[in-house]
Amino acid sequence: MRITLKIKGRRLFERLTKEMAAQQSIFPRKIFDQRIDWQLVALGENLEVQDIANSEVGRSIVLIDTPDISIINHLKKLEQREFLFMQTSPAFPFGIAPIVLIFHAEAPSLQLVDLPQIVSDWMMEPLNISDLVSRLFTSLRRSKSTESETPSSILTLISDTRTLCFGKRKVDLTPTELVIAEMFLRNFGSVISLEDIALLFKITGRSQDGRNIRVTMFQLRFKIETLTSNEFSLINIYKEGYALRQRKNYPKGRPFNKFELQQEQAQYCVSFH
Repeated sequence: MRITLKIKGRRLFERLTKEMAAQQSIFPRKIFDQRIDWQLVALGENLEVQDIANSEVGRSIVLIDTPDISIINHLKKLEQREFLFMQTSPAFPFGIAPIVLIFHAEAPSLQLVDLPQIVSDWMMEPLNISDLVSRLFTSLRRSKSTESETPSSILTLISDTRTLCFGKRKVDLTPTELVIAEMFLRNFGSVISLEDIALLFKITGRSQDGRNIRVTMFQLRFKIETLTSNEFSLINIYKEGYALRQRKNYPKGRPFNKFELQQEQAQYCVSFH
């Protein structure tokens, strides 16, 4: 399996090139019997829709190293052009690659909740390479999942009225639940860490106390399960965080633990072509 990392940012490209060349590189070369070939591609300064298209061979991930949030508006414009591009450009019929943003430490956290849907994940400097590799595989798996799975109905969030809709049914959300629901819908299937959830509570001015977070998550999960007749739920991943997923794919009433998550990622790596 070939994984192409399309990298915008000279500093990040040089760092990952050095890491790949290391004898004890964190980037895995093989998982079980599946060989992984990593390829690095440096992107130009002006990001175009073609840059975020998947490669013809294997899969791609776009990594963007950015000192501030100015890239967000540009990505929103690319997102608006994405579907037109895929329909009118037969040279790029392989879909859009997941995008991972890497913000410098001084980037304002308040703006991170308004990321475009084509962004799969984001990280902050200082960058942990081991964490990055884990998030890359998660982004690939989520991208593959969203391409192949079609829910019986679609969860829709209407921000203006703070309403979550499923088919003809709907439920009202609190301001905090609205922000959290938006994050989970933008990252459907991915694990949202407890640290990221606590950051959202800080942004919205709510207490970051663990009990307050658990109560809010319980209330939001109850609303989602009631609205969707238990088809969707916020799955509790023990000591890791939560994920919005279709409940029919997971054992009812039992948290999805870290070991099972690792097994799921390994299975993806073996079966992915």
